[in-house]
Amino acid sequence: MVINGFNSNPSALRELIFHCAITVSGAMDYAHKLFRQILEPDSFVFNTMIRGSSQSSTPSDAFTLYTQMESTHIRPDKFTFPFLLKACSRLSSAFMGNQFHTQISKLGFESDMFVRNTLIHLHATCGSLEVAEKLFDESGKRDVVAWSALLAGHSRRGSIILTFCAISVQGSVDYALLVFHQTKHPDGFMWNTMIRGLGRFGNSFEAFRFYQKMRQKGEAIDNFTILINMDPTADSGNSLINMDPPA
Repeated sequence: MVINGFNSNPSALRELIFHCAITVSGAMDYAHKLFRQILEPDSFVFNTMIRGSSQSSTPSDAFTLYTQMESTHIRPDKFTFPFLLKACSRLSSAFMGNQFHTQISKLGFESDMFVRNTLIHLHATCGSLEVAEKLFDESGKRDVVAWSALLAGHSRRGSIILTFCAISVQGSVDYALLVFHQTKHPDGFMWNTMIRGLGRFGNSFEAFRFYQKMRQKGEAIDNFTILINMDPTADSGNSLINMDPPA
């Protein structure tokens, strides 16, 4: 395909850049080649290239593109920053993340749910849990993405109790389940915590299923596991009464 042939058809060139940067795996180099043919790229083209770079093998290219975007006086929008923040997360670059967070605040995009969720993920990933929690607490609407990002951040820090504290609040067990299933090697404490949370809020069938899985995985059944399922706060009559005693 001859690139110069697209110069007379800007919309076709934009579409080709989008497919190379986003939908076609391994075509980012060709997207850059096409991008250099555009004399006056607009915000859509820049955002497409930044998005593609953020998920490529060289996410730092997104920062270079953002610098180019600023130098051409094209105003970034709410679609620009989530992918810049994604690049920061992939590079574990708290410094660049903080720089973009400042820009986001100045431009008034912090209230956008997509931008805010990406900020929560960035700060949780880079270890700034206090900032992530502040953003989370200030969110008018907390969806599963925000919960998952915050809880996963606590899990990475090793704050298992904090990670699963959500199960003490009725209606939040689903978020604890998300974190549990993201953990490659859950320990006995995590299994016990999930069994207790499920049983406490009336989901005794799922609690029993967790207990069975716990045994299948070879996790030791100890006195704590049994005591959990004798908890008087659990759903009445639904404790796991058929447990084998600990060895």
